[in-house]
Amino acid sequence: MPVIDAPGFPVHVHDVGEGPATVVLHGGLESSEDHADLITALAQDRRVVAPDRRGHGRTADVEGPYTYRAMTDETAAVLDALALGPADLVGYSDGADVAPELAIRRPELVRSVVAISGNLDRDGLEPAMVARLEDPDPDAPGLAPMREAHAALSPDGAAGWSSFHRKVCAMGAEGPGLTLDGVAGIGAPVLVIAADRRGDPGAHRRALSRAARRPIGRGARHLPPPPPRAPRGGGAPGARLPRRPGGLADHADAAGGIDLTILRTDALISMG
Repeated sequence: MPVIDAPGFPVHVHDVGEGPATVVLHGGLESSEDHADLITALAQDRRVVAPDRRGHGRTADVEGPYTYRAMTDETAAVLDALALGPADLVGYSDGADVAPELAIRRPELVRSVVAISGNLDRDGLEPAMVARLEDPDPDAPGLAPMREAHAALSPDGAAGWSSFHRKVCAMGAEGPGLTLDGVAGIGAPVLVIAADRRGDPGAHRRALSRAARRPIGRGARHLPPPPPRAPRGGGAPGARLPRRPGGLADHADAAGGIDLTILRTDALISMG
C-alpha cells in the first residue's frame, strides 16, 4: 500500500489495477480494507485508488477536529499527487458526503459520482442517530468489530480509538453542509443510492431525488444487519458477493439486495 504525503501528512492508499481511474471512499470509522471485495471487483478492468482518510485504517490521526471540508481537501491532494483526475468516485456514508463536495469544489478531478448512503446535512439523519453522534460512546458493545479493526490497523493502536471515534462523531453531528442546489449543479453524472429504512428520513430522500438520479433499496438500511445464521445441517448461508464483515458485500444485502458488482459496469458509472 503506497503512502502519499501530499496533504502534509502520510495517507495510506490502496492503488491496484489498470484502466480508467475509480476512487473508492470508505465510510466513517472504517478503512479501505472494509471494501476489499468491491475494490477487487472493480480492479478487474479499472485502476482503483482507495485512500484511508485521516485517523482511519492505516493512516494515523492528526491534530484538531475533523471536517468534511478537510477530508475533501485531503482526497483532492491524493488525486493531485497521483495525477489521477478525472476519476469516477464511489463513496459510502462519509465517503458519499466527500464525493459530491469534491465534485463541486474540484470538478476537474471528477468524471462521475456514485454516492451510497450519504446525506446532504444533519437533516438527513434520524434523530436517534443524531443523538448518538452528539453523545458518543466509544465503548458501546456494538462498535466492538470497528474497535478491533481500528486497533489492528491504526498506527495509533487501541489507545487512539476513543479520540478518533469522538472526532468522527462530532463531524457527523455537524453534517457535511451540502445543498440541493450544489448537488444539482454538479456537471458530472451523479448516481445516489440510499435506503428507505433507518438513517435516511423520507423528506430528505424526496428532496435529494430532485437533485440526482436515485435508486432506493426497498427495506434497506444504512448499516448491515446482523450476520445471517448458518442453515441447519451446516454450511454457510448463500450470498451474491464474497463476505467481508462490515464491507460493501454486507451493505449490498442490507440495501434490499442491491448487488454492488454492478458498480463495475460502464452503464452505471456513466449514468447521468
